[in-house]
Amino acid sequence: MHRTTGLLIILLGIGIVAKAQPKGASFWLSAQLPVDFSPRWQWHNDLAYKSNGVTLRTYQRWYRTGLRYRISEKVNVAGGIGFLATQASSNSKDDEFGREFRVWQEMIYQQPMKNDWQFQDRVRVEERFLKATSTKPSSRILQLSDRVSFTKNLSKRWDMQFADEFFEQVIDRKFVFSQNRAMGVGIYKINKKFQVQGAYLWVVRKTFTQHILQVTIRKLFSAYGRHDQGSE
Repeated sequence: MHRTTGLLIILLGIGIVAKAQPKGASFWLSAQLPVDFSPRWQWHNDLAYKSNGVTLRTYQRWYRTGLRYRISEKVNVAGGIGFLATQASSNSKDDEFGREFRVWQEMIYQQPMKNDWQFQDRVRVEERFLKATSTKPSSRILQLSDRVSFTKNLSKRWDMQFADEFFEQVIDRKFVFSQNRAMGVGIYKINKKFQVQGAYLWVVRKTFTQHILQVTIRKLFSAYGRHDQGSE
């Protein structure tokens, strides 16, 4: 039963993405590779690839790194930098990529709930510095996001998660809607340090919606022996 629940989330996402129009669907592959240096300090690392529609062509790739500090079991903060390359135009045959540098900060609050559920709220602020391309001038954007999730422990191996992440940007000193991501996630825990996640995301943007299938590999490295999967 527990295994079936996790697999259903993944299979549902595959079915929806497969039926979506090419421009309204995408595949994301990501890896999270945090390193614990102590009970308080962690080196944050994640990288990702996003496809251009249902193809093998690249739409975006990124690497984000930083430091995380655990204030308590329930609260942690982090900050760092990120490097992104995004396809410069909507033309899928365009090989030009726009470069972007980000400075990010976030705070996470998590709270155990009844019946093996856990609540988590992540608030993130990002300063985005986009370099000029052949079609767009350079720009600077302040982006804010709030991700709320509920995770259910199903068994020793399986978890499921439901989450929603809301994005806004500051343009001309006003908060403007950017996108909203609603998602269902199946999590398979190979061991305490290694897990594989399959997720379906329904993304609502200003002018269109997307159906996304995401596969994430998470491997925790520890310099002192602690096994913690709940920091981010």
